[in-house]
Amino acid sequence: MNPSRFLRAFATSFILIVLLDGFWHDGLMADFYMQRLAMINPSLMGQPITFTPFIIFIAAINAVTMSYLILTQVDSKKPLRDAAWIGMLLGFTVSGTLNFLNHTLIVRWDIVLALVDTAWGTVTGLITALAIASVCSKRRNKGLLGMMRR
Repeated sequence: MNPSRFLRAFATSFILIVLLDGFWHDGLMADFYMQRLAMINPSLMGQPITFTPFIIFIAAINAVTMSYLILTQVDSKKPLRDAAWIGMLLGFTVSGTLNFLNHTLIVRWDIVLALVDTAWGTVTGLITALAIASVCSKRRNKGLLGMMRR
């Protein structure tokens, strides 16, 4: 695997994961998350949850794993389909594991929060995987539209 291609995939996925999570957790669904997380830890009120060290660490691990898995499949005959499945499964697995582990260990962790965040993790994985497949393709017709023409 080409190191520069891997670094490009990692940068793409890490930045996209952080931006998508920021849009979701601290923008579109901020009230939903704040209501539920304030019951667990009132000191979280008003703080952006996307940019906490733990969330950044999880985003980095997810980006490394997704970059590696997508780059090993991007040269197949159906790179977008393969990338979509890998991204959705990885997003579901990572976010579902974190959310349901929290639900098991933290008494006030809401099941609705776990389900919604797991669904969002699945969508984030899908979008990120498609972006990696599009940006880091070895094919001559680079990009999402070039890959769709085949």
